[in-house]
Amino acid sequence: MVRLVFAAIVAGHAIIHLLGFVKAFRLASLGTLTLPISRPMGLVWLAAALLLAASAGGLAIGHDRWWLPATIGVALSQVAIVSSWGDAKAGTIVNAALAVALVPPLADLRPSSNQATYERRVREAMARPTRAERIVATEDLAHLPPLVRGYLVRVGAVGRPRVRSVRVRFHGAIRTDPATAWMPFTGVQHTSLDEPERLFFMRATRAGLPVDGLHAFSTDEASMRIRLGSLIPVADVSGATLVRSETVTFLNDLCLFAPAALIDAPIEWAPVDARSVRADYALGHQRVSAVLTFDAAGDLVDFRSEDRYQDAGGADRRLPWTTPVSRLRTFASGARLPGYGEGWWHPAEGAFAYLRIELDDITYNVGASSTDGRVGRP
Repeated sequence: MVRLVFAAIVAGHAIIHLLGFVKAFRLASLGTLTLPISRPMGLVWLAAALLLAASAGGLAIGHDRWWLPATIGVALSQVAIVSSWGDAKAGTIVNAALAVALVPPLADLRPSSNQATYERRVREAMARPTRAERIVATEDLAHLPPLVRGYLVRVGAVGRPRVRSVRVRFHGAIRTDPATAWMPFTGVQHTSLDEPERLFFMRATRAGLPVDGLHAFSTDEASMRIRLGSLIPVADVSGATLVRSETVTFLNDLCLFAPAALIDAPIEWAPVDARSVRADYALGHQRVSAVLTFDAAGDLVDFRSEDRYQDAGGADRRLPWTTPVSRLRTFASGARLPGYGEGWWHPAEGAFAYLRIELDDITYNVGASSTDGRVGRP
């Protein structure tokens, strides 16, 4: 809503700039502009109007490059305003507000920004050599428990290439505790499997302010970096508990986003009951476990682990963590996966959902030419 309101303000600002063009070329009589405007300066007013209009349109539809015409448009706008200061000085207020809004996208251009770091690490991951993409055959599932074997058949893994990398796009909402308002976000994630690595980048808004976050995980290493306006550090976390938590998340991603990767994953399986199976996963120095639960049809509906940590007020708490999923659909990649999921913490004081996520797109074995990691602001 804030974005749409701001887009309307910028659009109005663009329309006002047309008046300078009209005045310069004497297309109409305007009492609001008393100072003379030359024709060359009238073209500056027109150029500013067009660029600001393009920026307003980009803002309205959530295009992530809205800032490009806005940056040039604001500069031209201010030149025009200064040339007719007595009539147009109030427009400086809108330009100042737009300049503040331009800080986060321009800050993203810095090599050290979360956006740039994500894109660089994705390029590095895709530049690494991968094993041949062998086709999954029915006999490749023979060592898996019946529940997992049936699940892989249902998601469409058989007859498709082995999974070496995954690109996921999604949107949703997140909060820290039941008393906190939901924060909308959009995100993209790149996961490599030959050399395990998970790169998760998200953009969110809190109280109308932009927030971006980068989770980076590889074997025995993990970090989480959150920034306000792409500049101000909000959180910068690493350490053993985060590594363990991210290892659980990596296993969760294999189960939900890349089920075919379970064929080669270092997992020891053990039956729990008629609809559940336990996965003991080993990666680096970490050993984590989860219980996968399936419905009567054989589709995965929940994942529960006791090995993940919640950062509760700066003090890590090891809590049961579940990710119930639903809304199965077939994506363009051909995979039949849940389109919606939630993340739940289960503390003694009462379970609560802290994450709602909708899967927008998923691509497997992403080529080296596909490096787009831009994420629009919600």
